[in-house]
Amino acid sequence: WNALTEEQRIAWRHRARLIRSRTRKGRSYPLDGQKLYNKINSVRLLLGREPLSDPPPLPRFGTNPAITLQITGAGEDIALKLHLSETASEEIMVFASPPYNAGRSYCGDFRFLGLLPASVECVSDITRLYIKKFGVPRDNSRVFIRTWQQVNGWENRAQMQKASALVQTRGVAAGGQQGGRVTPKKA
Repeated sequence: WNALTEEQRIAWRHRARLIRSRTRKGRSYPLDGQKLYNKINSVRLLLGREPLSDPPPLPRFGTNPAITLQITGAGEDIALKLHLSETASEEIMVFASPPYNAGRSYCGDFRFLGLLPASVECVSDITRLYIKKFGVPRDNSRVFIRTWQQVNGWENRAQMQKASALVQTRGVAAGGQQGGRVTPKKA
């Protein structure tokens, strides 16, 4: 922020006046320029992209596809796939939980896995992303996923999608679904 020119800081302040903060106690406020600069550029850095000196234009988000998480197999043969309700029109950020006990129904601990890999017939394989972050999830554990769109550092958390599924127990027949598909939850 301090390395920007005064003209760039003014541009960020003007853009920030158009953006409201999250609602707190029934009220929202405009962001200030430095907070918007940090917000946009922290997303860009998370994605491995260069920070912006000038504010990007306001995004026009399409519909964020609904997701269903399907986990098949167990151990080294596990596969985690996201089924999308439609083809994604924007980049989708994927966040996941570490594996939890099977009986858990809520998760507040999500970590960034990466951008949603290209889908084939609205199915995207996130197995590698998940295993790289958390390792192979144990049998009979639950995995939580949430996704939202991003455009040039702007996030569309308002259309966040959530899903969870159980990891099968070894020995369950390959055709057995043992809780593998779960209806997505809206935020």
